[in-house]
Amino acid sequence: MLARMNAANRFLIWGTMPLGAAAGGLPAGQFGLRATVAVCALAAPACALPVLLSPVRKVRAMPQPPAPVRSGAATEAGADAGPHRPAVSTER
Repeated sequence: MLARMNAANRFLIWGTMPLGAAAGGLPAGQFGLRATVAVCALAAPACALPVLLSPVRKVRAMPQPPAPVRSGAATEAGADAGPHRPAVSTER
């Protein structure tokens, strides 16, 4: 599982590098390197605007998931079964 996560991470990061190179190279060729770096430096803080303007700033604690609803028809073997404890029949 870790190898798949690493592969996905590399694909997303390394796969976008040519796009970033083109996005920086085209204006640098058109307007000059100093102007492009200055514009990018001034525009970089704009990346934080979506988070600053979203409700994420007001979150002080992680929200808890809703409690599972237990039906009255739960069997004795499955009553205390959770995601890590499968229901096993004790009858032989």
